[in-house]
Amino acid sequence: MIILVLTASIQYTNLSTNFGYMSMTALYIILIFLYIISDDVFYAKRSYVLLYLFIALISVLSLFTNPSIDTSIRVFSLLVFTSVNLLMLPNIIHFKNAVYIIPRICLVLLIIGLLPLVYFPDSVIFLDISFWSNTSPLIPFLPIITSIYPNPNTLGFIIFVGTTLAFVEWLVNRNKISLVIFSILLIGLVITNNRSGIIAFIIATSLFLIYYLKGRLYFTTALIGGLTLTGIFFLALFGLIPGASSLTDISLNNRRVLWISSIETFQNNWIIGYGLEYGGTHNSFIRMFAALGLFGGMSYIIMYMSILIQNTKNVKNLTEATLTIILTGFLYIQLFEGGGFIGISIESTMISLFMGYYITEE
Repeated sequence: MIILVLTASIQYTNLSTNFGYMSMTALYIILIFLYIISDDVFYAKRSYVLLYLFIALISVLSLFTNPSIDTSIRVFSLLVFTSVNLLMLPNIIHFKNAVYIIPRICLVLLIIGLLPLVYFPDSVIFLDISFWSNTSPLIPFLPIITSIYPNPNTLGFIIFVGTTLAFVEWLVNRNKISLVIFSILLIGLVITNNRSGIIAFIIATSLFLIYYLKGRLYFTTALIGGLTLTGIFFLALFGLIPGASSLTDISLNNRRVLWISSIETFQNNWIIGYGLEYGGTHNSFIRMFAALGLFGGMSYIIMYMSILIQNTKNVKNLTEATLTIILTGFLYIQLFEGGGFIGISIESTMISLFMGYYITEE
């Protein structure tokens, strides 16, 4: 897990992007080899494999809207990496190991991001760890940090995962080390100023507390109710619900303008879209409609939501509840950020890996 996160993070450093991609390729070749020689019997839920293959097919067809060798190679690479994340990686990096290791990786990333506070150089070899801003809106005496990443949102995403898993670890184990890790990471999440990550953390931990205190029925009800209210909010935001016109004035830091622009782009080519290279939407679901058209966008939503809901329906223990809350957090982050489960970024790697834990579960 440590090697995976570090390798996926190389593309964000001052090293060339091509070097980052080559490093990821080399790592995945090793991972595929390890999977092949292992004794694990391949298992994946057939419906999700077929759904992903359909999304991959649409992705390939969409290449005809902007044909080029570079774009084709990149798209095929993204699909291969995602396939490994969904179907093989969960059998190599087991869920319990990931849950334990990720918060500790995040702790290291957070410490690196804070080093300039003690007059450590902003640039070290190929790493730029300078602050995004010298003051955080929520904690004014601390800066907005980026650690090894080019912007705080990328760090905020991975810190969200670590903070949420650290909270679960502390609540279940009730030991001092877990509490210290959770407390430090919570402060770290706040000073990334990643609002979508903070919202996702609040929702995810609230859901886990409901399961921990009240059980599966309340847990499932809270999730379905929350998703329903979120859907109503977005319909109102676009003026599709009568009597909610005041919400159409909310810009969400100019995201609404980007969403409307992407919807118009989708309408111009609604059959197969403009390809996976399309971006800049700050909403991965809307992005997938613009990128892959109506059928690709619907397949993307169906695959993600189905995994989330089916896992929630089958929750029998704290481990399965943990997977649900992480997937729920990813859902809310995707509503405000453009990174989805298809790709090579740290966000795509994390989302597809955790989806894969359900897909490959027997």
